[in-house]
Parts: sequence; C-alpha cells; structure tokens
Amino acid sequence: MSEISVTEIERLAALVRLELTEAEKQNLTTDLPKILNFVEQLRLAKLESDSLDKEVLALEDLRSDEVSETNLSLGEIEKLAPQFKNDQVIVPAVFGESEDE
Repeated sequence: MSEISVTEIERLAALVRLELTEAEKQNLTTDLPKILNFVEQLRLAKLESDSLDKEVLALEDLRSDEVSETNLSLGEIEKLAPQFKNDQVIVPAVFGESEDE
C-alpha cells in the first residue's frame, strides 16, 4: 500500500472534524496504511457461503421478548430494588442525565 502523507491525514481529519496532535498525525501516517491493507485482505478473503449461514443462525434470539406476570408484591419489589420512588424502580440514566437529578 502506498504511503499516506501528513497532509492527507490532515485533510481526512478535517473531513471528520477531528483535532489531531502532531504525534497522532505521524502515527496515523504509518498505522492507516496497515489498517487499509488489512481491510483489503478481509475483502479478498474467500468465504464459503455455508459458514456464513451458520453464523447468522447462531444469532437468533434465545427467548421471546414477552411480558410475564410476577408473584412479587409491590412491597417485595421495593425491598429488592436499590432505589424505588412513586411505585417505580429507579435505574441510572442511560443517555445523559436524568430529569429528576
């Protein structure tokens, strides 16, 4: 694979709006050709279609995603939950901060 210049790295960084240090730019001039070469090797790899089918089948759901009834009372659930408020279990926010905090 051909060499990639610092100028090309700077152009790529600008396109994806990355700010890179000089050391990172230098590292990318050697690392990026290796990465692209590896991707090319993956693209050229000969795979049997049967092996892909087996992999896809292995990704099937293990169980159906259905709501099930519980024998626990609201009081029992409150005792088991780390935080409980207004008859609901409080869990940490997944995307950013919670409105209650």
